[in-house]
Amino acid sequence: MLAGKIAKHLTVSGPEAYATRISRNKRRQRQFLKRFSIPSPNFTPVTRHALKQQDIASCHFPAILKPTQAALSLGVHLLQNKQNLAEKLQEIQALSNDSNFYYFEKKSQYIALIEDFLPGEEVTVDGVVVNGTFVLGGIHNKRRNTGPTFEEDLYSLPFKTPEHEANIVAIATLICKHLKLHNSLFNVELRQDDNGVFKVVEFSNRMSGAFCYRHIRHVYSLDLVRLYCKSLLGLPIQENELLRKKPSQATCTKWVFGNGKVLANNAGDAKHSKHYDDYFQITPPGEIAGYPHGLNCLGRLSLHGEYRSADDVVALEKKSFEIMKQLNIEIESS
Repeated sequence: MLAGKIAKHLTVSGPEAYATRISRNKRRQRQFLKRFSIPSPNFTPVTRHALKQQDIASCHFPAILKPTQAALSLGVHLLQNKQNLAEKLQEIQALSNDSNFYYFEKKSQYIALIEDFLPGEEVTVDGVVVNGTFVLGGIHNKRRNTGPTFEEDLYSLPFKTPEHEANIVAIATLICKHLKLHNSLFNVELRQDDNGVFKVVEFSNRMSGAFCYRHIRHVYSLDLVRLYCKSLLGLPIQENELLRKKPSQATCTKWVFGNGKVLANNAGDAKHSKHYDDYFQITPPGEIAGYPHGLNCLGRLSLHGEYRSADDVVALEKKSFEIMKQLNIEIESS
């Protein structure tokens, strides 16, 4: 958000401040989506001071409790009823005051949201806005997470249900239009409700982390960052640079988790698999994995394989759990 403000002040190309301010805060996102009738779950905001009893009474369970300003699904919980609501709100209150992460704007009175739980399939969408037009990069399949917490776990390409692509792209395009994005990377996560309708979980004027950029390049031969840089610099972009090629390979990212002191953390024998692409270490040996000392993610495993149909994507996803066991990971439980 600061980079966007600086770019605007200097009248140079960079993150677009209006979009960044909305994307940075999940309560603003929900208000934005409601204003423009973009499908999203019903929500109740929670202040730093209290959640009013009438607000609790209006909540439908099961429900999602999440911080308004955080990342990596920290503090996101599925609540089956209001029994543990106060306890989980205290955790978010602690996160909002945590100087290790600096997620929260200290002046913001809203620290959390309670919103309808979406039980269906989840996807993450990455693209780029070039001269006001949204260009799809890829729609990653995500492993369905049923709670009670919602850490990132698994991403794969290509999209297994392409019949939903047009609807998802229409939603992404509408968000970009109302965010007034002109040249920007863009990410939106969506999940199906119990009627199969895709609704927006969250969005941002950046792209996904992990291996998403790299995998989109490998699968579709589309370079989102290159397009973004060229658009910022005002360089000409040829029509064929915006086209996705027919995929010939599948990719998968598998997150690896653990809690305790890390003694070893590297690719080990996994690198001998024909599907192995890379292993990105997040928590090095000697450090502690697990909140509040750090993130409980040890690393991310990148795999690739042949693609002929959605069955190949499913097979690679299953293979990721087998190959993950071949990583050289040692943890001393705390």
